Amino acid sequence: MTTQTHEQFKVFSGYAIETAIQKAELWASSEHCSPKSISLEQIQQLADKSGPPTYESKYVLTIGYRADQVGHGIKITVAALGQLTSDEGFERAIHQVVDTVDNLLCHDMFTINDGREAMMVMMSGLL
Repeated sequence: MTTQTHEQFKVFSGYAIETAIQKAELWASSEHCSPKSISLEQIQQLADKSGPPTYESKYVLTIGYRADQVGHGIKITVAALGQLTSDEGFERAIHQVVDTVDNLLCHDMFTINDGREAMMVMMSGLL
């Protein structure tokens, strides 16, 4: 159990999910640390305070890691799960996505835009 626990975190952000992901993957490949967990959040912020309110999305990706273990790169994948209407449908959608990923370390769920579409972000180890 202790090999998965961690107390260090690194934060990556961008106005596109891909930007935050690219930053995180590059960091993991250059820092020689052992990533353990992932979280992604979409933050709506006021874009222009002078006119009518308009909002833009910023994505914040956090990676939990350990620096005292053998380092490895990561590959982060984002997949759409669609609208989820039941627990069983949710589980089926997750399994369909996970079946396409090797060396899965962890995952996180989030919704985009109006909250009707669920997404899953997965971090896999490049060993």
